[in-house]
Parts: sequence; structure tokens; C-alpha cells
Amino acid sequence: MSNVLLDANILLYAIDEESKYFNSVQDILSDDSIKFFITSKNISEFLSVINNPIPITRLSRS
Repeated sequence: MSNVLLDANILLYAIDEESKYFNSVQDILSDDSIKFFITSKNISEFLSVINNPIPITRLSRS
């Protein structure tokens, strides 16, 4: 069994169904051979991002 510390970005991708990483993260999080850990810092970073989102503007090519 592998021990893995979850980064805030993984948590963000796990809830963002529009992310290109969503399905991959779901697969990883469903893997029973991995034991996941998280720190209060990771939770704090995650909460900061979801409570204070920065609008993303897509640049269009002319």
C-alpha cells in the first residue's frame, strides 16, 4: 500500500467536473491500494481557493 499526501490541486480537480483532470483524479482517489493523507495546510489552501475564486479568462486566437 502506498501512502500519498494529497495536494490542494488534487482536491480542486476532484470537485471540478469541467477539469480535464477530473476523471484521472477520480480514478486515483478510487484506488484502494493507496492510503491518502491530508494536512490542515492543504485543507486551508483548498478552502481559500474555493471561497475566493479567480475568474479565468480564456484567450481566443484571432
